[in-house]
Formats: sequence, structure tokens, C-alpha cells
Amino acid sequence: MSVLILVKLARIFGTSVEELAGLKMPIRPNRRLSPAGVRHAECYAKLSRTEQRFVKKIIDTLLERVAAQKSAACT
Repeated sequence: MSVLILVKLARIFGTSVEELAGLKMPIRPNRRLSPAGVRHAECYAKLSRTEQRFVKKIIDTLLERVAAQKSAACT
């Protein structure tokens, strides 16, 4: 396989040439969702797009608040 083709395929799939060629294993996070997390994800997937955007905004706001509290505690 031509190197140029490998490079193009890697770009298409958003991976490295090494991973595509099987020379390097992709890094996978060790985290797994708890059973409650899985239930929440399933419920989230059943929501309409509008409802999903609303829930996402709430989560983003909470995460920003936590990050601000952590940075305020460090200073």
C-alpha cells in the first residue's frame, strides 16, 4: 500500500498511520461507566435533540462552576 494512501486514510479516520497499519495500538481510556451512568446515557439518547442540548448546557454550566471553584481554591 502506498504511503500516500495510508496518510489519506489516516486523515479520513482521524488516526495515525502507525495505528492504521497496526504498528501501534490506539490508547483507550480505562474508564467505564457505572450502571447508573449507563442508565443515564441511555435516557439521554432517548431525548429529543432540543432536550439533549438543554441537558448538555446544564452539564457544561456545572462543570464550569466546579472548575471555577477549583481554580479559586488554588489561588
